[in-house]
Amino acid sequence: MSDRKRALVCFPHGIGDVIHASPSMRTLYEDGYLLDMMVRPGVINSHLLDDCPYIGRLIKVRTDTTEGGWKTYHLPMFNKFRRDYDKAITCQLLSRYNHRQHQIAKEFGVEPKNFDLEVWINQQSIIEAQTFLGQHIGSKPFVHVHTRTEAHRKYWWDSLAYVGKEFPDVSIIDTGHNGNAHKNFENINTSFMIMHNAAHRVLSISVMAAAADALRLPIDVLNCVDKDHPCLPLNRKLVKRYRIRGKLQ
Repeated sequence: MSDRKRALVCFPHGIGDVIHASPSMRTLYEDGYLLDMMVRPGVINSHLLDDCPYIGRLIKVRTDTTEGGWKTYHLPMFNKFRRDYDKAITCQLLSRYNHRQHQIAKEFGVEPKNFDLEVWINQQSIIEAQTFLGQHIGSKPFVHVHTRTEAHRKYWWDSLAYVGKEFPDVSIIDTGHNGNAHKNFENINTSFMIMHNAAHRVLSISVMAAAADALRLPIDVLNCVDKDHPCLPLNRKLVKRYRIRGKLQ
C-alpha cells in the first residue's frame, strides 16, 4: 500500500489542458502526493493518463465548465469527496490572461521547479504508430497536420491546400477532423508518436500543439487567434511560423 498522501483535483477541462497541468501534477507528486483527478469522459477515453505515474485514479465528471456547471455538478461532487483527502484542489481556469501552465500552478497552489510539459507514451503506442506508418508511409518523410479542430472551431483551418503547396510531393498524415488519420487510434498517445515521427508539423492550437510542446517538437506553422494566446508554447523557438487571425506571419 502506498504511503503517499492523497490529493483530490477537480479538473473538468480538455485533454490539452491536462497536458498543460503536468508541471503542477508533477510538483504535487514530488511533494509526496498521489492524485485522484476529476476529469471529463473524453480525458479518460483518450487514455492520455494511463501511464502517468502521478495518478491514483480518474473520477469521471461532466463536460461542463460553465458557472452553472461548477455550482450544480462539480463543486457538490468535489465537496462530497474532499473530506477523504489530505489536500483538495479545484481548478476553474477562468483567467484569460495568464499563460495556461502558470494559471494552473496558481490554482493548484504550487510552484513548479520548471514548466516543462509531459506526455506519457507507452511501448504499445510506439509500436502501433510504427506499424501504421509502415503501412501508409514506409520510410518516406511526411507532414503531420492537425488544423481542423472539432472542440474549438475558432482555431479551425482548412490547411491542406497550403500544406500541399508548401510541402509538395510529401505525404500528409492528418489527425484533424475527417483527416486520413482522424480517430484511427483508441489511445491518443499513438497520435502523438505519429507526430513525433513527422518531418514537418502544421498545427492549430489544440491538444496536438500541447503535445508537440511536451515532446519539444518543432512546429512549422502554428495557427492561433493571437500572438499572446495563453496556450502557446512557452518556448517560442519551437514555432517557426505563426498564422494569426487567418494571416501567415
